[in-house]
Amino acid sequence: MTGGSRVLSVLCLDPTGTLAAHLGRADATLAVTARERVADALDYLDAHAVDCVVVAGSDAAAAADRVRERAADVPVLAVRERDGAVTVEETYGPERSQSRFPTGEYARLADRIRTLVALARDRRSVRENRYRAAFEKAFDAIVIADDDGRYLEANESACDLFALPREELVGRRISAFLPDDVDFGEEWLAFGDEPEKRGTLPFVDANGDEHAVEYAAVRDIVPGEHLSVIRDVTDRERRDAELRDRQQRLEEFTSVVSHDIRSPLQVVAGRLDFARERHPDDPDLDSARTSLGRAFEIIENLLALARNGDDIADTEPVDLETVVERAWRNVATGDAVLTVESTATLHADPTRLQQLLENLLKNCVEHAGAGVAVTVGASADGFFVADDGPGVPAAVREGVRGSVPSTSHGGSGFGLRIVAAIADAHGWTFDIADRDGGARFEFRGVDAGNLRPDRHHHT
Repeated sequence: MTGGSRVLSVLCLDPTGTLAAHLGRADATLAVTARERVADALDYLDAHAVDCVVVAGSDAAAAADRVRERAADVPVLAVRERDGAVTVEETYGPERSQSRFPTGEYARLADRIRTLVALARDRRSVRENRYRAAFEKAFDAIVIADDDGRYLEANESACDLFALPREELVGRRISAFLPDDVDFGEEWLAFGDEPEKRGTLPFVDANGDEHAVEYAAVRDIVPGEHLSVIRDVTDRERRDAELRDRQQRLEEFTSVVSHDIRSPLQVVAGRLDFARERHPDDPDLDSARTSLGRAFEIIENLLALARNGDDIADTEPVDLETVVERAWRNVATGDAVLTVESTATLHADPTRLQQLLENLLKNCVEHAGAGVAVTVGASADGFFVADDGPGVPAAVREGVRGSVPSTSHGGSGFGLRIVAAIADAHGWTFDIADRDGGARFEFRGVDAGNLRPDRHHHT
């Protein structure tokens, strides 16, 4: 080797110690450290950086496998001498190769070590450049801190978030960017007990502007260095707060209005009952009672939309047939007939799904006429509810998504608006199919499994 060759650190696991001595004599630029036992070699790897590991002896292959588990990023050579020849099983990452040469030619083994170490370094360099590019150009802020919470590295997005150039950010402590009422010491100690931690924190940049941030932290990406990915969610938190405030105001407004409307309607209901006693056969009183019932229904639907429109609880597996039967029992169905054509297990909020089905089934029964046949079934990516009535007018189909529901279908229109809101809250697509021979309400994009077709149930 030339005088300019770099000294390589080689760990030699050799029960006899002879291979380590031969390698040291064959190439003076190999700094060889010998260990006779696998456990001692593994301890050495935990405490020291090496360029290559050479394993010798009758159990070299098995010992080399144990070493690879601990040192996946360095070349590992398993050396066996037999019948005057040396066989070398060479491994670096997923790649394996083999070389052979006569016993005693340890200079050739030294050359193989140098070749594999150079290859490993080249590949590490490519990988590190790739990681560096991803680190620098990541949309989220990424920082690395030491055991004391002092920043060692930061990407461009982090510099933007902290409002500091990299040279000023590096060396600052995490606590310098937290409000005074945040107990950073307690947070940092808790992180020391967990390999990973996620959460939210208030954050103050170098300009004094406050932010809300989410973070995901990983401890000891290398010993003593801890990586955090930070995302500014200030705008999202502000929007969420505005939506909560608007929802609360809407609920309060709707409750007040419904109370103010319900009170005089209840007076009207009492007057109607009194009039019915005096005029039991008056058909106009029947019509008035029907209209009054519709007014109460509108109030209840308005409250339901205001309180629950975009909210669902945690989803869980729900059997479609079971929840359809529950909904059917809660609807005044008269002579209508229900057929569950097929069923499936849906992932949904069971209470809101039942509310959706009750509104749809009621819509079918009320608007398709006496004796309507209602069919419910599972589809490839969801489920459907259909009837054999006159169908749904175009104005109603369009009004379901509009700001004011259509009433041209003979009802308030809020029932289908509630259906659409529940579907949206689940992330489903809701469509009213334009077809002859009745209405068909389709839900797609449903997280479903265990489709069981060709099942029939009639009520």
